[in-house]
Amino acid sequence: MRKAGRGREKGVYGDRSRYKRTMIIGAVAILAFIIILMIHGMVRFGTRKNIFTLMAILAVLPFAKIISILSTLLPNPSLTPEKAGALACVSGEAEVLYDVVFATEKTVFPIDCILLEEGRLLVLAPVKDKKRSMLQDYLKDFMKKQGYTKCTVKIEDDYEEFTGMLERAGERSHKNRRTGELADAFLVNCV
Repeated sequence: MRKAGRGREKGVYGDRSRYKRTMIIGAVAILAFIIILMIHGMVRFGTRKNIFTLMAILAVLPFAKIISILSTLLPNPSLTPEKAGALACVSGEAEVLYDVVFATEKTVFPIDCILLEEGRLLVLAPVKDKKRSMLQDYLKDFMKKQGYTKCTVKIEDDYEEFTGMLERAGERSHKNRRTGELADAFLVNCV
């Protein structure tokens, strides 16, 4: 599993939900801090022009960062535990990542599950039509950057279809050092 700082493991089931909760708690704490600073400064000095107001204004920057992260995470719920457990049983020894949000310079894509192999990616993502083709292009580009000029990317938004694809792939796939490195490189682009 990949550490992402402060005990967080990217790519494991439930990471997206845990990270959402952490970000919500952080946002509420910073917002409360900002309000307390503003009130304290106005009560103590009788005006908004004081050092506490300046501190509150500066605290808005980390608050805005957390809100931007939450804006990408909140609309994308995780798979149910039953579905994730079934996928884990089906995937066998393959390199599979769960609950990631793949970020590009233009947009973000929620990915519920992805099987990483050296020449193929199987993706379960709730994306349709144009976003699907965009995600496919980004993933192919990612694989080219990793040295795989010929790569197959299959994106499915139907859980049952993806389970069938994963069953067929799980029989042949296994974790190795190279797929582990590929997963680490992939998670760098993920929230």
